[in-house]
Amino acid sequence: MHKMELSGPQLQKMTKLIFNPYSGNRKQSAEQLMEVESGLQQSGSLFETYFTEPDGNLGEMIHDAFIRGIRRFTVCGGDGTVSSVARELNGYGAILNIIPKGTQNNIAYSLKIPFDLDSAMRLSNSGQAETVDIGLLTSGKKYFSFLEVCSIGLISSVFSSADAIQHGNFLRISDFISKLAKTKPAQFHMLVDDKYQLNGTAYCIVVSSMPYIFRHYEVGPAHAYRDGLLDVSVFTDMTKLDLAGCAIKINSLEDERIQRFCSKKIELDTFPDLPVMADGVDLDLGHIKIEAQRSSFQVITGYK
Repeated sequence: MHKMELSGPQLQKMTKLIFNPYSGNRKQSAEQLMEVESGLQQSGSLFETYFTEPDGNLGEMIHDAFIRGIRRFTVCGGDGTVSSVARELNGYGAILNIIPKGTQNNIAYSLKIPFDLDSAMRLSNSGQAETVDIGLLTSGKKYFSFLEVCSIGLISSVFSSADAIQHGNFLRISDFISKLAKTKPAQFHMLVDDKYQLNGTAYCIVVSSMPYIFRHYEVGPAHAYRDGLLDVSVFTDMTKLDLAGCAIKINSLEDERIQRFCSKKIELDTFPDLPVMADGVDLDLGHIKIEAQRSSFQVITGYK
């Protein structure tokens, strides 16, 4: 889309609309785009639309928009799109509007953002702008920030195939069963807040900054998105099928087989190395450190 040349007062009303045509029901994307753009026009906002692509460069686009004076970004997509935009926005003093268009929409669910486009558009004009927590993962010399969740172990192994099955791709069932059968529990050593040590054996460890992950699976209190803490869940006494089910079904906090606690920082080693995934992105194996940080940007939420 052609870039607008805008003055200072106009830039205050300007938003960069980031639209993922592949999120959710693709057949409805054209209609959803028209509805979102119409909502922006009715609110008096000027906007430029950017369509996400697998080989697109979100970071370059956001940097360019910020250099030009744009401070408001509206993302219409699922959790993967939202977390990707948030990761690139961190470091900028911007405002992020979320218009959920995905399958699970955990981030929107955690922030009380309605799922229907019309209500979400109204909230973007009247909601409260809040600074949220992000997780910063360090693996060797590499850094990766996540908005929703980092999983280490079984759920990381089976998540992509489980997610594909949920989207109707039943050809991935054999892949799901194969990875489920091959995964074994691992010994782990965890250092919590530079003070406490936790050792044991587990199939999976999950570290989250949002109260809901996977398929609206509750892992923390409602205010978890802004409490400055990581919610850590250690799955020790569950069967593999029960654990895999956590990734694809709704569940609650009440499960005595899961060790749960909050911390500002953890350091983790597993033996053998377990797969690591953060916000749907596969990361390097080995020693990792995860810290809770405050985002530089603000998000419009449905909380009063």
